[in-house]
Amino acid sequence: MKKIYTYQWCKIVLSVIILSLIISCSGKTFSIKKWKQYSEFTGRVWDVSFSPKGTYLSISIAENQFEIYNNKFQSIWRNKGNLQEVGRCTFSPDESLLALTKYIEESSIAIIRTRDFEIIQLLQGHQDWVNCVDFSPNGQFLASGSDDRFIKLWKKSNNAFIEYQSFEDHTKYVSDIKFSPNNQFLASSSGDSTIVIREFKDGVYTKKHTFNTQERSIHTIAFSPDSQILASGSYTGKIMVFEYDGKNFNPLPPFEGHKKMVKSIKFSPNGKYMASASWDKTITIWKIEKNQFTKLQTLTDHKSHIDTLSFSPNGTYMASGSDDHSMIIWKLRN
Repeated sequence: MKKIYTYQWCKIVLSVIILSLIISCSGKTFSIKKWKQYSEFTGRVWDVSFSPKGTYLSISIAENQFEIYNNKFQSIWRNKGNLQEVGRCTFSPDESLLALTKYIEESSIAIIRTRDFEIIQLLQGHQDWVNCVDFSPNGQFLASGSDDRFIKLWKKSNNAFIEYQSFEDHTKYVSDIKFSPNNQFLASSSGDSTIVIREFKDGVYTKKHTFNTQERSIHTIAFSPDSQILASGSYTGKIMVFEYDGKNFNPLPPFEGHKKMVKSIKFSPNGKYMASASWDKTITIWKIEKNQFTKLQTLTDHKSHIDTLSFSPNGTYMASGSDDHSMIIWKLRN
């Protein structure tokens, strides 16, 4: 009988300990701390991007360097020339391909096979610098935006991409382009201060909204993981948010995010947080509750303009790149 009472008492004590740990952990706030800093680069770190499954991290370095790290943050491949200018990169959803801008020519896009990092296709169609690229989440399309004001949609056919649609939605350069995670929308931003949202209908992307932000220019856009929010960053440091109500995207009141240009915006994989990077040398972490954005943390470890951000798919890390020739890997908690 005594043994039974002892056993029951141990179960109660263990339950109390577990409950205390759960309450303790749930009370912790989200935070980010600098984990590693890579400062050996010879130029500004213009673009960093985790692959969709977290296998790779790509790094674009001025003036014409490109490097791939593995998930242990070790370099496994570097380009051997042929880049005309530092550019953007995007991985296909299955990570088998990556698209790299300004390869061979400033107006072209290289499709690279990640199995052996061989160039398997060169997309040519733009007449000026290609500034941005993005794979659709279903892997069927690649979108590109250029200084020539055009957006091109390339469709996968067998083992190649062919030009499928072409839009001239902006009067100045296309600065950023993003597919929504649900494949339904394609958004673009421009130096003409506008944001255009297209919707996929009957096999094509048709214009749905044009927003004139009245800002000098919009440099970055990002969809939330549930595709219900589109966020953008402007030249003046403002952040503008558009909420989808099931039929249309509606602008919410803009808010001051930074003192200078917002160069990159990314949502955390769980959609509860957003990070914004600026030329004011800071990264701001925002908490999102009922589409309200509350400032949580400001990171000040970079010493110059910050150009790029990327969250790892598992939400454990965030990478940032700066004009101070460094990349910082941040570790996330809770």
